[in-house]
Amino acid sequence: MKKAIYKPTNQNTIILSQTDGYCEILLDNDYKTVSIDDLAFEDEQVKFSTLDELKENIFINCIKNPLSDILYSYNTNRLTPEPHQYKPLIKFLNSENSRVLIADEVGLGKTIEAGMIYKEIDKREELKVSLIIVPSSLTLKWQEELAIRFDEHFEIYKTNQFINFIDEFDRYSSSRLFNEKIIISYHTLRDERVMQKLEDSFFEVDFLIMDEAHTMRNYKTSTFKSGQMITSRSEHILFLTATPVQNSLEDLFNILSLLDNDYFKDFDYFQKMIRPNATIHRLIALIRNSHSLDEIKAFAQEYISNEFPTELQEIFNDIATMQSLPSSKKVEFIDRLTQADHLSFIINRTKKKDVGRSLPRNATSIIVEINEAEQAYYDAVIAFVKFIYPHVPQGFITIMPERMVSSSMLASLESFKKLQRSGKLLVSDVDDLDAEYEDYTIEHEAKRYLDDIIFKGEQIGESDSKFLRFEEVLRDLDSQNIKQKILFSFFKKTLDYLEPKLQNLGYSVGKIHGDFSTEERFAKVKAFKRGEFDILLSSEVGSEGLDMQFCNVVINYDLPWNPMRVEQRIGRIDRIGQQFDKLHIFNLCITGSIEDRIYNRLYTKLGIFENSIGELEPILGDLEKQL
Repeated sequence: MKKAIYKPTNQNTIILSQTDGYCEILLDNDYKTVSIDDLAFEDEQVKFSTLDELKENIFINCIKNPLSDILYSYNTNRLTPEPHQYKPLIKFLNSENSRVLIADEVGLGKTIEAGMIYKEIDKREELKVSLIIVPSSLTLKWQEELAIRFDEHFEIYKTNQFINFIDEFDRYSSSRLFNEKIIISYHTLRDERVMQKLEDSFFEVDFLIMDEAHTMRNYKTSTFKSGQMITSRSEHILFLTATPVQNSLEDLFNILSLLDNDYFKDFDYFQKMIRPNATIHRLIALIRNSHSLDEIKAFAQEYISNEFPTELQEIFNDIATMQSLPSSKKVEFIDRLTQADHLSFIINRTKKKDVGRSLPRNATSIIVEINEAEQAYYDAVIAFVKFIYPHVPQGFITIMPERMVSSSMLASLESFKKLQRSGKLLVSDVDDLDAEYEDYTIEHEAKRYLDDIIFKGEQIGESDSKFLRFEEVLRDLDSQNIKQKILFSFFKKTLDYLEPKLQNLGYSVGKIHGDFSTEERFAKVKAFKRGEFDILLSSEVGSEGLDMQFCNVVINYDLPWNPMRVEQRIGRIDRIGQQFDKLHIFNLCITGSIEDRIYNRLYTKLGIFENSIGELEPILGDLEKQL
């Protein structure tokens, strides 16, 4: 009897007899007559391989047909990733078009997650051009992180260097090998010369990372248009932002349209597609935050209807019939609800609560009552705003004077004196990361209003009600032996004003804003980490991407229109590795001022985020109740 393999089922068999091109075999305990062509005889079979040959064959097959459930880059990094940091990597490997938005909460390690994905794709494919695009203030941070954690050395290119590289690519991409790893800023990307060069070239990117991707949310800006241009010629794309919804759902749609323009083409359809998300994320929040089973079941029963997809109705029904909800079932339902979110295929969102990293946030709003002289000054500014309003384009410039005065009365007085001398409202006084505004020239008739503002401002003297309330906060923190604090303000003049005031109180102070170079800001943050000063004064340039988990206090001396800016500010301290067991957030607000309106607007915008992406930790405090 001969041994053979029955080819159709690849089973071992025994040949009992052979005649006229047919064989009788024993297969599955039964006798069968089959064609001799369906059999592979023992001497025709492939010989046994050595262990080295087997390894070589497996390696070759993995290169030809990459597997999504085996990590080729495992143990090639200089770090041990947290378990949750594998989630975006698995999602990316299973993505049909190699595009993912990592929207993890601030401080969970999105840079590490991006580095892990880059290393994995680099092991699987030949990457000729790898490009990372970040805000200018983060170029050095990214370069350092990739070198230390992944042994990957990226070059930072300025605008002219990047233009020259595009030229070099066009000339030599077909004749020589490229292995370029480059970091540029959004400022470089949206430069008119760069955009024109990209439009005229055959430049291609194999792996693209765009950090703080929310900067591209407005389709009318040059940042968005440059984002369109670079993503259209990129193969693998990663977007990173903890705050993809800043003002409206359209923000999220615009960002996702850059990732996948085929899927996200129509905003009306997008709104219908994610309509169940508000219910999904509310139910997830109830389960995650350990609300009573009766409350969870009642919520699920309320939304059992034909409005939602069948899979979602099945989840609601399963929850509504539960007699108990142990931890294993909570995890199961949260996972099923997350999968029911129609954005889950392209967005990875991990919360600190999901991974046991959530720290209590003590968010406190400090109400400031101003005196008569300060109120008269504020009223004079309002009169000025009303005068220029019909002549000034609506938006940021219209409210800028009112926001300056509510940020700091005495600091704004210097700005109004400067405005009187120059006749121009200078956007450069503000560090607004989203702004693409131009200075505005004030009409001659407005000068008399400025005269009144300056006169009444000088009547205030040294009195500063907001700073006095701020002093109370500092004394309370000092009594708790809390040494280091970060203070944020929208306005450079406010920071310049606060620096000597705090030094006179005996505090050592550091300061960063847009007038400092990237290198200077980077060095200042490192000095703060070494404990060289007590208080870091920062404008918006310090609110993104910088790690300061050695500190646990954020003071918002003024509030931005955008609640995600507040979350970004808090995110500087609410990070993996935070050394304290509680975070303190203080929001100062002058009652009866524009800050009241800002506060109420922030609450509305927070609702938009939570309905589409998921819940947020406290950022504002109880000011609404106090007002």
